[in-house]
Amino acid sequence: MHQGYFAIIPASVRYDHSIPPNAKLLYGEITALCNERGYCWATNSYFADLYGVKDRSITNWLGALEKAGYIIREQVFEKGTKRVEERRIYLAGEETFSTPRKNLRDPLENNFPTPLKKSSNIIEQVNNTSNNIGRFTPPTIEMVSDYIKTKGYVVDAEKWFAHYESNGWKVGKNKMVNWKAAVTTWAKNSYNKTAQVDSIKKRNVIDSLTDRSWAYDKG
Repeated sequence: MHQGYFAIIPASVRYDHSIPPNAKLLYGEITALCNERGYCWATNSYFADLYGVKDRSITNWLGALEKAGYIIREQVFEKGTKRVEERRIYLAGEETFSTPRKNLRDPLENNFPTPLKKSSNIIEQVNNTSNNIGRFTPPTIEMVSDYIKTKGYVVDAEKWFAHYESNGWKVGKNKMVNWKAAVTTWAKNSYNKTAQVDSIKKRNVIDSLTDRSWAYDKG
């Protein structure tokens, strides 16, 4: 896997107190890896080995970044199956700034030493122009509805739109960065809640079928 020599951590991420400091470093690593294909395909194990931490830590950091609306995670399934072929991570705000690699010629990379895979000192070259983040523009309900249909999400577009319009387009305490990421997170949360409800209903049915307390003589 090609490791980038430059990483971007915009001010909106650097000064966001809702996400762990290490999650901010991970965000920078993701921006570097996105230079090659437009998305990051590295696994949690790769990041865990790179930073010398457990997979669970990477899972928590990615969850914090996604909850804050900075990244979008998608799973690519093998054709005709439900088997996950690849996990992709997209930068939610990548359309608002350009990465340094696009402005540099490859030969300049020879001036930098290759970073050690398990080095505890992670050097990041942050591009100052990354602070010039474009303003967020709220979508129309038609845009939201079309996106939901395209992705096949089970989401009520009107309910989603009304929720974020009423709270000033915020994700938690932070201003929304990318509305598509918010839709994706909403869809995942709705799926998890539905799964929990179905599980409870199934357990109640099983309990009622196996309940033989009526068969005992209480006299």
